[in-house]
Amino acid sequence: MASASFAITGADFSGNSIRICGSRPPADPKYFCNSELSSPDAGETACPCFNFAADGSLVDPATGLPAALTDLCASQDLGPDDGPNTRPVSNGWTFTYAIFDSPRCAGGQLNDGSHDFFCADPQDLTEPPFNTSFEVLNPGPNTSHVVCETVNASNTFEFTSCAVSCVGPADGTPPEGCLYQIQFECGCTPSDDAGTCSCPGGLTAGDLSGSTHCHFDPTSCDILCPGL
Repeated sequence: MASASFAITGADFSGNSIRICGSRPPADPKYFCNSELSSPDAGETACPCFNFAADGSLVDPATGLPAALTDLCASQDLGPDDGPNTRPVSNGWTFTYAIFDSPRCAGGQLNDGSHDFFCADPQDLTEPPFNTSFEVLNPGPNTSHVVCETVNASNTFEFTSCAVSCVGPADGTPPEGCLYQIQFECGCTPSDDAGTCSCPGGLTAGDLSGSTHCHFDPTSCDILCPGL
């Protein structure tokens, strides 16, 4: 029989946890080993859950001891669903990973596709399916390495010069003193797309969205904002 431990690299995983599901084509019944980590009828929540140590190793949440998956069928144990030696590997294991922001697989899932965080098989770092690895397990202990990735952001700044005036009465210098409406003349002109404006520096209506309620005047392409 085989056992598997996991090493996850890429960050400080303190306070996080992971649920690992896995299966392989069923081994011949004479092997007293497991070809899956949970019953398919039990759902993903029945898959084993482990807490992370800061270095990315896994610990049993009940004991705090290093965790491993045991009594697994080795890949060389034959099964009825053998196929060509492609990925996923014939008689190999397919593991999937769900990483959570709290211990014991509680809280939000970090690698659910809506966050800038995902994990990959080192043999397929840039290829889907992500959060999945294909492993060949030899009899005895095995260690699987999984790489988790994020994509850093970058930002550039473009500045637009506008002349500010009040539309309606004012009691001071605009924009602080504009009582009715504030007008920004930024050199914007109607673009080829109907109803949109083109501005120096690339300013768009999307840049104005938010809590200020400012908008482009569709005729003049000046920017109009509420007064005080």
